Amino acid sequence: MTEVDDATRYLSLLLGLGLDEPTDDPVYLQFAARQLVERLAEREPLLLVFEDLHWADDALLELIDYLVAHVRNHR
Repeated sequence: MTEVDDATRYLSLLLGLGLDEPTDDPVYLQFAARQLVERLAEREPLLLVFEDLHWADDALLELIDYLVAHVRNHR
């Protein structure tokens, strides 16, 4: 499996579109989301808005924390 295949698989799982079995390791999901955000920010400035965080589960909050920590130097 290539890096692109892996990223596609994990992004599809994050979006609820994945046909594969869920992964037990969130690191792969977080890294795929990070890659997506970084690639989008390379094209033009990017603004992410997270609404209704009071309804967020722990996994989503961990993903947001991960993104804040790792993509802060991108536009």
